[in-house]
Parts: sequence; C-alpha cells; structure tokens
Amino acid sequence: MSITITVAPTVAREAFARIEALAQGLPETDPNFEGLSIRVERHDFTGVRDPHDELRAAHLLHLVEDAIESETSHFGELQPSPQWERQSPSSLF
Repeated sequence: MSITITVAPTVAREAFARIEALAQGLPETDPNFEGLSIRVERHDFTGVRDPHDELRAAHLLHLVEDAIESETSHFGELQPSPQWERQSPSSLF
C-alpha cells in the first residue's frame, strides 16, 4: 500500500527535503506506518492521500505541516506519537 504526500511548489526546497526525510523515516520508527511506502512529490497543493486510513492521513498531514514550518530538521530522531499507536478508531473518542 502506498501513501502519497503532495507538496505545493511554493514550499521551499529545504522543507521539501525535511518532508522526504520524514517519509523515509516514518515506516521505520512509527508503528502506524510500518510496512508502508510513502511517496513525496510536487503538486499544485500540499496534502496527504492515504486510501485506507483517513486518521493516519490527517496525522501525517500534521507532521508535514510541522516540517514545512520547522527551521531545522529534527526528523533524524523520529518517535511514534503514543496517541496514534495502533488504536482502533473507537478508542480515539
């Protein structure tokens, strides 16, 4: 299964590189993305498409927005977010 992150052309190259690092590291560090392929590509807008999990897509979009706003890359030390770890949707409410 593949998740696609699209990044607007107005996003700086440095931020794009941080997003690529995020996409590469998440499957290794966050159980919610384990075994998944995450692609990053330029597009007309910034967004995340996950055809199987809207909550995971929303979480990833939040991480992407943080990467865009971040002045420095801190994604080398990714840690899973406890509130997102393998929970059923009903346990989130």
